[in-house]
Amino acid sequence: MQPVPWILALVLHGAAPAPGLPAGEPFVVEEDPAEVLVGAYKDALKGWKQDYRLAFGREERAALDERHPAVSFLPRFVTAGEAGDGSALLWATRLADDARLAEDERKGLKHGAYTRLVAEFGNSPWFREVVVAVDEDREDLGVDVAADLLEHVAEHGATAALKAEALWRWGGLLIDTEQPARRAAGLAIWERLFAEHPRTVQSARARAEYDLEKHLGIGSVARDFEATDLQGRAFRLSDYRGKVVVLDFWGFWCPACRRSLPHLARLVERHADEPFALLGVNSDTDLESVRSQVKGQHVTWRNAFDGGPKGPLSRAWRVRSFPTVYVLDHEGRIRARNIHGEDLDRKVAELLAEL
Repeated sequence: MQPVPWILALVLHGAAPAPGLPAGEPFVVEEDPAEVLVGAYKDALKGWKQDYRLAFGREERAALDERHPAVSFLPRFVTAGEAGDGSALLWATRLADDARLAEDERKGLKHGAYTRLVAEFGNSPWFREVVVAVDEDREDLGVDVAADLLEHVAEHGATAALKAEALWRWGGLLIDTEQPARRAAGLAIWERLFAEHPRTVQSARARAEYDLEKHLGIGSVARDFEATDLQGRAFRLSDYRGKVVVLDFWGFWCPACRRSLPHLARLVERHADEPFALLGVNSDTDLESVRSQVKGQHVTWRNAFDGGPKGPLSRAWRVRSFPTVYVLDHEGRIRARNIHGEDLDRKVAELLAEL
């Protein structure tokens, strides 16, 4: 927080104190410690991103990944959070993805942080960010934990707006699991949202997505779309009929997406001579930056450019967290959603064996 100009003038030129201040006593502007810490982190991150853009080759970028500002700042945010600063605790969950933690450490930190945030900071003006973050971190938290946290807010949220947000995300979380019983429970939660909070933005979004489930559910024929790839060439999803297709909604801004790239590259290489295609839908905002980074990361598969996390394709395919993955069979039917790693490998192999 910067001092206002007249305060700065007093400091620099020794002018008379403002009315009501005793002569000779300095005017002190108190700064929020968390705000100062966030500002310092953002400054460090800005410099790091500039270095990353100028880095040459994978080795330099790998070295920079090791020196990401999150590595040194995360302990400071955690310490502030443990001392009772909820906003610092929320920032710790954001930094955890880039802080080079082991998987169990990253997941443990997020689990503990979100549990405390939901239990103790529900009245904070920034608490909606916690609800959003719980949903977006569903992979690290696990569906059961994330659902329990969202259910708590839906039942005990400080405001109707928070309850509506939690109901929308809780229902969507269960629908995305693709398990019939959970999908049914998720749709029922959305029906509750329609009844209890009918005039909210969340209710309107859920109504639109409720209808989209007819086209995005397992077994549905995926809606066709036309897009432009990173080289400016137009293509349609239907161009790939006859092939097993993995449709990956991702972005370089997303740490989990970046971590998945080597695995996806191996998947493409493994099925190079088979009727298989990996199509990316990139959600970054700077096309030239994406083109540059794609080369550095050896992303060889075709990518549509969606212009941001809320681009038209992401909205049409009900993407609320990244990465989101759909697996389509050779007839264009959705056969799996939001599976990763070895589960994705097995599903692709299974569908190829059906041809």
